Amino acid sequence: MQRSLGPKIPLRWLRPSPALVPAKAAKAGLKYFIEVFIAIEFTEAWIASQEEKPSQSAICQRLIEYATNDA
Repeated sequence: MQRSLGPKIPLRWLRPSPALVPAKAAKAGLKYFIEVFIAIEFTEAWIASQEEKPSQSAICQRLIEYATNDA
């Protein structure tokens, strides 16, 4: 079963570097990759820092921004 932050955004996306994308992911055509445990840790910490619980869409967008710019 594939985990995701929403129905259309799989966690396997994120991290731009051919050297860091596992061979199986690269073979599937993926260009971005972030380890699930990193995505979960980041997401949990970010949600906890918010005054109100963000929407699934907001969580997904923030994770994508993190993985693209900070990870």
